[in-house]
Amino acid sequence: MMNIKGITYKIHHFSSHKETHYFGYDANSIMIMSSDSINDILKFPMIDQFEYHHNRETSITVDNFEKFINHLLTKLHILNWNEFYCDQDVLDGQSWEVILHYDSGKTKSFEGVNAYPENFNHFIRVCKKYNFGI
Repeated sequence: MMNIKGITYKIHHFSSHKETHYFGYDANSIMIMSSDSINDILKFPMIDQFEYHHNRETSITVDNFEKFINHLLTKLHILNWNEFYCDQDVLDGQSWEVILHYDSGKTKSFEGVNAYPENFNHFIRVCKKYNFGI
């Protein structure tokens, strides 16, 4: 079985808010957590909650990363998620993507538009528990 070296979580709200979070090893095999949050400040110039955060990186422990991945695999069974979820009755809302990065260079993606795996809220809680930038 291939080893997971990282996970990316992307979310895009159709109101223009976009976030990308990465938790895992970087190109130099150093454990990192990185988050980019881009809000469309040109579209909403009068709303000061829309701001730009770029590449906020935090060192994390290998132990926490391994516990996080183990939880995703054994408790959430993330590998059993469908590759795509969609609610065609909703015209706006949000799209999301979870990408598992393997040390072989391969990836496995799961994504959705206004629809989620049954245990997606549990996924978000686990991300918060391990301080995965969400």
